Amino acid sequence: MKHTRLIAIAALGLLLMASCSTDDGGNPTSAMGEDIQVTTHVSDVVTRGIFETATLQNFGICIEGKDDVASLLYNNVKMAKEDDGKWASSVEMIWPSAIPTADIIAYAPYQAEATRDLASKKLIPVSVKSVQTKEDKSSDFLVFKANGYSPTSIDENNTKRIDINFDHAMSQLFVTFNFSSEFTNADVDLSKIEDVAVDGSVLDGICDFTQEKPIVGVKPESSAERITPEQDSFQEKDEHHANIIARYSCLLIPQSIAVVDKPLTVSFRLGSTTYTWKSAADITLDQGKFYTLSLNIKKQNAVMEGNIKPWEEVSNDKEQIID
Repeated sequence: MKHTRLIAIAALGLLLMASCSTDDGGNPTSAMGEDIQVTTHVSDVVTRGIFETATLQNFGICIEGKDDVASLLYNNVKMAKEDDGKWASSVEMIWPSAIPTADIIAYAPYQAEATRDLASKKLIPVSVKSVQTKEDKSSDFLVFKANGYSPTSIDENNTKRIDINFDHAMSQLFVTFNFSSEFTNADVDLSKIEDVAVDGSVLDGICDFTQEKPIVGVKPESSAERITPEQDSFQEKDEHHANIIARYSCLLIPQSIAVVDKPLTVSFRLGSTTYTWKSAADITLDQGKFYTLSLNIKKQNAVMEGNIKPWEEVSNDKEQIID
């Protein structure tokens, strides 16, 4: 396999070294071309996913352009971070001098099986795991698209630079269990909170790169399933905290959840008692946004109540949780 050594610039960077070759997809390349330098950055507006600039390990990139004498087609090329922090491409790539602009698609994490649909239909299947953990980042999904992209010449050798700014494409839900003051540390510890579940969302989706901006939505005719969220934090009662608080989170496919079909439900078991919350209203989960569900747990009558609160966009591309 041909490899191109890539260098880290700013947060992440990579250098695709130029040469005369044919890629694995049969791409005809020009004898005249420039080195391509690509920089990458993951949007870190608050917390809307798992991947960050420093933790991104691989991604797929597509570059497609042509004119009367040359063509440029690299379909679903894998970029992988090496042990030294630099990046390597799965095929050797150049940008022919005759081509001024090209269409670019990039996504993460890389999917080898996405090659055919990506080339012909500009579609990629996506999904979130039914059991989510901090260690497994595969439920997150990043996207980038630029049509008619003109790379920037950055040195005397006419080296070209492509800037890829990834956006989070999933929705994220934070669930907080606020146990009333009736509960003691003996009643509730992390090991006693069992079978935590977020039920009622579809786990399989499609990313459509034919849109102006890549759009992720549910896969047609898919059924809602249960997710076991990851455990984020636990706070027991002490002199500074009057209540026990447990926090969980999960990534979800962007979608609308109708009460009449199957409402979004959150549940857990504490000893022999199961606590359940069901949404009383339709819920729309927007792409790349986070939501919070704060639930108050009462010991008497096993009551769990609360409401989902959506994101609110404010100045400087920042977001805050609605109080």
